[in-house]
Amino acid sequence: VVDGVRNEDVRRALVAAVRSRFGPYGCALVVKNIDVKYWNEATRTCVVRVGRSHHRVLLEAVAGCPAVRSHACTWRVLHVAGSVRSCQRALYEHANGVVRAAAAPPPPSPPADCSSGEGEEED
Repeated sequence: VVDGVRNEDVRRALVAAVRSRFGPYGCALVVKNIDVKYWNEATRTCVVRVGRSHHRVLLEAVAGCPAVRSHACTWRVLHVAGSVRSCQRALYEHANGVVRAAAAPPPPSPPADCSSGEGEEED
């Protein structure tokens, strides 16, 4: 669990990434429209809201955001949608899939190889 990372810390890291990638103009486009709606420290998952016309700027800048409050991070976009509600649904489905995968029984092991060469008759 990342100690003390809050919504505002994630927002600041994203704004800094936009500023470094697109300069003051790109930052001005996004800074008033970006909002971290949801941040979960345990799963390190967040829902970010940004204006519809600037979502591509944020998507490109995310690749250049290596850390949040000096905690290294890797970003993975799970869903892009027009409403926060549909993002929450997608996040819920993703979390359920992760839980199901973790709870699933392990795949069966391959059968043992019976051809050791001993005891076989040669023609």
